[in-house]
Amino acid sequence: MSLRDHMQSDLAMMLNADEFAEAITLCGVPLTAIVDISKESASYEDRPSVFVETATIRIAEEFVTLPDVGRQVEFNGEEWVMGQIDDEDGLVAIRIWRDAA
Repeated sequence: MSLRDHMQSDLAMMLNADEFAEAITLCGVPLTAIVDISKESASYEDRPSVFVETATIRIAEEFVTLPDVGRQVEFNGEEWVMGQIDDEDGLVAIRIWRDAA
């Protein structure tokens, strides 16, 4: 088995809903993804000491039409703000955020 085949097998295992991934909807599209959500403090000139909830959504290189950075995006039926998108070794890492209550 080649290295490429091993890496494809590893990605398939990671994106298995019985292992690390979960079923989500992003922009109305059902996907299987690895989701990391965290809350952190952030400071803005006009809003000091606010808390921001961030999410990194890792998906296979599937086609999903995403809005531009700074625009609203729907994640699991809730409104978030689109952040940057990166390629992480065969996965697409989508970063989104919203103000935490």
